[in-house]
Amino acid sequence: MNNGVKGKPSASPETQAGKTETPHQEPPWRRFVVMLAVFLLGVVIWLIPPPSGVQPAAWHLLAIFVATIVGIITKPLPMGAIALFGIAATALTGTLTINQALRARKKISVTGEGLVVE
Repeated sequence: MNNGVKGKPSASPETQAGKTETPHQEPPWRRFVVMLAVFLLGVVIWLIPPPSGVQPAAWHLLAIFVATIVGIITKPLPMGAIALFGIAATALTGTLTINQALRARKKISVTGEGLVVE
């Protein structure tokens, strides 16, 4: 229906009768389930034995990183909260010290020897 106004459809009979349409809201348990899935993903990666040549601390950091990125993508919480969980996880697990976790890298370069972070 068009009510004579070009480009604007008329309201549905339900809306015209005084009922308002509510936007689709996610179930309250969805965030919890997604957060639990992100946490379990990190735990599963953590528990997989690291490939040869990879230090356990590097493998654990990868697990935390992957879980953090998946959490940012799936959005069970705002991005800042997920990032803080990732930083806290590195410190609480002993993968990095809190100073290492919060230190900003200033210079990253690629040389013949590989990636160099100063």
